[in-house]
Amino acid sequence: MINELGLTAQFITKTLTEDPTLQKLIEGRVFRNIAPPNAGTPYIIFSLVPTPSDIVAIGGRKRIATKPLYLINAVAEGPDDTIADAIADALDNAINGAQDLVGATGLIVQGCYRIMPIDYAKEDDGFTYWYRGGHYQFFVDKTTPG
Repeated sequence: MINELGLTAQFITKTLTEDPTLQKLIEGRVFRNIAPPNAGTPYIIFSLVPTPSDIVAIGGRKRIATKPLYLINAVAEGPDDTIADAIADALDNAINGAQDLVGATGLIVQGCYRIMPIDYAKEDDGFTYWYRGGHYQFFVDKTTPG
């Protein structure tokens, strides 16, 4: 499963950094798990959400497909949520329904969709940070395309 998660993370990063609308809004700032110090806003951050089971099917002694769940959020600083909302809309358009073959290992991203929206704000040292996005369910398998 770990290899599948790494490749799914590569897919998320590639999909979001190559989207032209998001490129204009976040200038390629997509981070896994934590944004580096002084990353600047706005940006997108994503991380795996623990689930009881991500296995869809087992064939023989191998997993055939998994369905990892990721939290993907736009993060923007400002007096209101306008920028965060615009990024979240573009994020949703870029990742919802996305499919691809990732890496040389044969990981196939069969699809992705948002199963729950996320919408909140935090104050830190007098700055307001807006978080918009959601939990996105991915369907991936290690079947080599034929």
